[in-house]
Amino acid sequence: MRDIVIKNQSRIGGHIWGSTPESRNAAEDFYEAGIRWVRSTRPMEMDDILTGPFTYDFGKNGCEEATNRQFQAGLNIMGILDFEHYRAKPFCSPIWKHLAEWESFVRACVTHYKDRVKYWEVINEPPYGWLMPKPEGAPETFWERGPISEYAKLLKITAGIIRELDAEAVVLCGSTMYDGAFLRMFYEHDCKDHFDIATVHYLHCSHPREYHKEYDLLRSIMAEYGDAQKPLWDTECGPCGERADKYVKTYVGFIEYQACCNVYRHCLAHATGLPRYFWFNPINDGQHLMPTRDGNGALTPPYQALKTMTEILGESGLSARRPLGDEVHAYVFDTANGPVSVIWATEPSPLRADTPLEATSALGKPVALGKEWEQDHIPLFIKGDILADRCGLALR
Repeated sequence: MRDIVIKNQSRIGGHIWGSTPESRNAAEDFYEAGIRWVRSTRPMEMDDILTGPFTYDFGKNGCEEATNRQFQAGLNIMGILDFEHYRAKPFCSPIWKHLAEWESFVRACVTHYKDRVKYWEVINEPPYGWLMPKPEGAPETFWERGPISEYAKLLKITAGIIRELDAEAVVLCGSTMYDGAFLRMFYEHDCKDHFDIATVHYLHCSHPREYHKEYDLLRSIMAEYGDAQKPLWDTECGPCGERADKYVKTYVGFIEYQACCNVYRHCLAHATGLPRYFWFNPINDGQHLMPTRDGNGALTPPYQALKTMTEILGESGLSARRPLGDEVHAYVFDTANGPVSVIWATEPSPLRADTPLEATSALGKPVALGKEWEQDHIPLFIKGDILADRCGLALR
């Protein structure tokens, strides 16, 4: 395994597509909310900068501006070297049959951005339709498993070019899924030495016990192939499109659940040893799935929840965790100002403590907890270590 240096150890990343002014303007809001990494999509996508055979325009579609805004905002940029068949030109599609065009693109893109981008993910979600032509008559949304052997060849070629052009660059394989099947295929096709970081897309936010089980599965596959020490990042996470009440019984709205999920995800990342995760919050073409600010200019709840969390926890590590029953989840972080506990529930649960506790809501509001209360899905930040015996925290 290559020795790589990760220059910023923050766990939290987000997504900026960069295709509209609203999206590009989000960079500064990301930083304010405590996001320190960005997965940048369109600026490093072949389809968006292509102007003809072997010719590119990095200023096209706002790509250059988006990258510069992210860099100047202080974000660590992870670029996706990507190719979407349905938007590409006939002279270079499908891309695995036109590797000369792909190699030219990778060489041009890495050369152009290497002063600002040091992390490169090779193809977004290669198990799906980005590597396969759309069958005749199939809907535009059709996804089909790609030819893994061809992706493996493309990954090896791409990694070689990146490392040749920038010795400091870090290569991430295209995202796998949490069932582990595609990750295993990477190793079966001898890709181990051609990426520095493995990636997964864990878009659903399952019950903590399932999250641990599925994360452990991925790590066990890496260990099976002698890759146990290699980092594994979640480059798309969040509950987009999922029935949130599958795991959170008091769910009342998607925006609120996104806010809560950002705190859940941070706790789960620490608990499983996941060093980095990228919240899937695309801002693209006016269809704001998750705008950074509301009509009054205030951070929307999901971003405010992130800001609250990062202001209270900083970059502190997890010192203890324990479930209370099966549905209440408690985590203790060792911050510079002393221990802070985070607690939330997947089902409403009555709790008691030996003493009243000082708490802050996920949106930064003070909460007065007596010796008894009902814990719901909304995370609370509680001053002190609630898992210590002196607190006497327990289910009623």
